[in-house]
Amino acid sequence: MASAQEKSSLSATEGTTYIPFKPRKGSGSSKSRIPGGYHQAWNRCRKRINQVVFEQCQDTINELVEFAQQHESMQDSGLGIQEIPTALVVGRDRALLSALVSRATHALTHPETSQATDGKGKQKARTPPLVIQLEEGDCINTISALRALVTGFMTQFEEAAPANEPTTKKKATATLAPFDMARLVAGYDDYYSSRDDSPNLVVIFDRMEAYDPEVLQDVIYACRQVLFMPEITRLFTGFPISKYLDSLPFIFITTLSDSYYLQRAFTTATRVMLDPAILRPTSGAALCFEIVQRALYDYDSPYDILLGESSIKVLKEIIDKTDGRIEALITTLQLVYMEHYRYQGALLEAVPSLHDKPEPNIAEYVQRVEQAGPSVRDALMALMFIYKRQDPLSDGFRLTNLQDLDQTQYTPESMVNKLHTEHVKTVQNMKTLSSGLNVLHYLTWRFNSLGSYRQEVPLGFLDLLELDARGGDHLGKYAAWMLKKGFENTSLSDSADLVRDTFKTHIARHERDYQLPYSVELSEVANHLWECQVKNLEFGPEDRAQLTLYFTKLISFQFGLGHTEPYSELYYTETSSGLKETLDPAPRSAILSALVRPGAYFNCDCCDPEESFAPESMAQRPDICVLFQRSLDAGKLLNLADWFGSFVAVVQHEKVERVPVQTNTHGLRTRRRRSTEGDGDGEDMIEIQKEYQARFIQSAHELEFLGLIQTTGRRKEHVMRTVFETSD
Repeated sequence: MASAQEKSSLSATEGTTYIPFKPRKGSGSSKSRIPGGYHQAWNRCRKRINQVVFEQCQDTINELVEFAQQHESMQDSGLGIQEIPTALVVGRDRALLSALVSRATHALTHPETSQATDGKGKQKARTPPLVIQLEEGDCINTISALRALVTGFMTQFEEAAPANEPTTKKKATATLAPFDMARLVAGYDDYYSSRDDSPNLVVIFDRMEAYDPEVLQDVIYACRQVLFMPEITRLFTGFPISKYLDSLPFIFITTLSDSYYLQRAFTTATRVMLDPAILRPTSGAALCFEIVQRALYDYDSPYDILLGESSIKVLKEIIDKTDGRIEALITTLQLVYMEHYRYQGALLEAVPSLHDKPEPNIAEYVQRVEQAGPSVRDALMALMFIYKRQDPLSDGFRLTNLQDLDQTQYTPESMVNKLHTEHVKTVQNMKTLSSGLNVLHYLTWRFNSLGSYRQEVPLGFLDLLELDARGGDHLGKYAAWMLKKGFENTSLSDSADLVRDTFKTHIARHERDYQLPYSVELSEVANHLWECQVKNLEFGPEDRAQLTLYFTKLISFQFGLGHTEPYSELYYTETSSGLKETLDPAPRSAILSALVRPGAYFNCDCCDPEESFAPESMAQRPDICVLFQRSLDAGKLLNLADWFGSFVAVVQHEKVERVPVQTNTHGLRTRRRRSTEGDGDGEDMIEIQKEYQARFIQSAHELEFLGLIQTTGRRKEHVMRTVFETSD
């Protein structure tokens, strides 16, 4: 147990609470490491996110796979030129588009089954296509791009060839350059001319806007007009007559942020060679909301941590600022996990996990607690005690009156059993809450699509989460009002279909045990509604009111009760300030703070002693910090001679030998401390002066590089500082 005499300088914060409190400045800080449980929890969450993303975009992936496996396009441009089928995957979220193309590429290069049909009127499935991706670095010029294209496919020809086939004829290709398309034609002909079927050649350009449009146009022209070889040249080179002389079965796949890019960047002559097909996958804020809903608040969600109100607000801000980009959402969620496990990870490791076994080995976790440090045991004891307090949980709380506790109730075994029991209840309650939120969101969305709302605007899923995180009956009142208006303004037929779909999707118990309690009253009213629909009977206002009442009771069973669960502080995270600093940093402010108070960043006491601005104390700081502090004491213009004099007046007080470079925690160069006592030798004084000048010049250039000072055009002996006020 930490000493009760230790005082906290921090007040209660909205951040995730660490129990018991430890100063964040120091080697023993809870933020010094992240326990291994974080990696396991985040991997579960990330796996779930990937699953949801690919499920939502599976249609686009299937379209890309079918597009790459298609037979040659039968269309032409009207000029006798057969077009190259080109799939344009369009969207603002470039990371998402790249992931979808990679997923489709993996499906093409790793086919699970080969479905070939020989039935009448059906086409036989083609050989799996050969896929290469031309990077931006491959397309710095036309020759480089063609070399990458030809070499890439030729390598795949050799890898795909059966072992019993003879070696490729090299007579025709021996005299051809690596970037010559005739080499590709010859190789394709040698490998596939004797076969019944031949693969498509798929070329991927990820983020086409980053490529040189002139180079791309040359590549398109070379792929379309594959070969024009005079007869005399064919005789000299020994090039055989090939059925692929007119064209090879090329297919292009590219990602774009704007579907009109081809019209702006390519000429008409180039565009007529392409047969574009635009694919627009689900993206933006709608996809982000779906990810949060299904990855974090679904029946199969891991529930490692629970988002508090401030964390939900941060997610909403990030989604709004980034236009719903997936990488921004994932980064924010990862930071939420990281921040939570920095403070609560040691305690969460002592809680039996629900993801390993249905019945965890309690003895193993009891042994972990017994082997853990005193801080973990004290933290568990404090958590048990805090739950009995009426005061709000704060970051600076610690146990002081141990005599008020019954030590027999706080043994490692009893604490682990209690935490595990409450953990199971918390997860079960979260499943119930998630089911209710999903039903409410589904109903309000369907009512809105049916036009049942006149003035009401249904909330999104994150808005519902935020309203629930506030506690109280706010969400329950909202649900009752929105369902009442929805059923009142919806026809009998639409209401019956909506209730039927809701039961099938969210309430019906098939093989999955949903956490929503079974409602006999709701089932009876729903059966009456469906009977009225079939028999054309009247479903009056009283019936609609009962339907609304029972639906509200069913879904609002756990609304606003999340924070009231015992020991919920272990799982709920309210991180906001730390996330905002990380996602929206202020580098200039951080640099100024580090220059004024280097000890807070070096995690040492030598740089920030009590008399921090005395020359003897400032001499312990790095040179750049000393020089910056001296600049703040001057006016707008700094005279270099005066500035150097004030710098020397500080650094000449160095009397302690600095540690060698390899063990220097500040990362500074080694410098010898010289005593100013005595007259000394004249040559030594000159050497000392030169060292001071070199250190001054280096630090001044570092400040100039950081933009904290700048030279003046007229007065060479002066520099102008750009910082005039800073918080100490």
